Amino acid sequence: MSAQQVSRVVGLMLEGYISYISTFNELTSYAPKYFKNRDWTGMQQVHKRRLRLYKYEVNATRILIKGVLREEIGQRQLWREVKANFAWEITTRKDKELAESFFNSVVRKTVPDTAVDEEIMFVHEGYDTCDIHPQETLYHTYPPRWGLQKIMRKIVEDFDFEAPYLDKEADVQYLVQAVRSIVLTRYKPDERTITQVLKSVFYRNKAAYLIGRTFVGEKWMPFVIPFMHGPRGIYVDTLIFEKNLMSGLFSYTRSYFMVETAIPSQMISFLLAVINHKKIHELYNAIGFNKHGKTEFYRDFIGHLEQSKDQFILARASKAWS
Repeated sequence: MSAQQVSRVVGLMLEGYISYISTFNELTSYAPKYFKNRDWTGMQQVHKRRLRLYKYEVNATRILIKGVLREEIGQRQLWREVKANFAWEITTRKDKELAESFFNSVVRKTVPDTAVDEEIMFVHEGYDTCDIHPQETLYHTYPPRWGLQKIMRKIVEDFDFEAPYLDKEADVQYLVQAVRSIVLTRYKPDERTITQVLKSVFYRNKAAYLIGRTFVGEKWMPFVIPFMHGPRGIYVDTLIFEKNLMSGLFSYTRSYFMVETAIPSQMISFLLAVINHKKIHELYNAIGFNKHGKTEFYRDFIGHLEQSKDQFILARASKAWS
């Protein structure tokens, strides 16, 4: 083992991750164009390419690292140093949690007979601080002094999708009426009432979704506005306040959203506040980072075991019962 080998492996890991996330973001950025042009075949094809991307980049990185290390590939001290140096290299990245999962995947595919191992993998987060990022870049804010009509009209104007609407004014009035009948019959807005809508649009199949929340009645009320693009133009499909329906949109049984995010953890924090009965790993899965979703699931699992006295039992269908 040499310092040069460690440096080279760390460099290959970082190059592999940057290649993955850059291509992932590029493919995701195509979604607005496909929605605008009603190119549903293109949307499906780019989604498939994005699904295959992670496995391809992990395997490519694995092959390069094996070429560098050869017979030294199983040396644990080398991998301890690689992990420590990689953690330092990603310190300032805004997506370091994803980089850690990519590192774990490469290690599992590269090092022979590797189980989950804290010494050479990021079983827990490799950092203990959380950067604070400006919220202004994350969502649009609509103050209460504007009134319901202006707020709904501005939301629709802020997301024009670069395509003609079927009937924009009808959509605005539909949203106004929905809020009046569902929200304002139960809660009275005041000077603290404020509405926030994520700037990033969530694309999936033939729909585009806006995710937002309104502070009213001493609590945040989440909502989702799905848009469709029919042959005659863009139109609002509905306005969703029901938590179970929102939960279904972010279910593991659905395909992943195509949504642009510069700081994934920041978006997840907002989504967690909006759809608070979903777990972190489910939300990472929903926006296409399914491998990191598995990391978060495992971390949640071992966290549960540390605080629980639950015992594992054999399922009756297992061979041990026969």
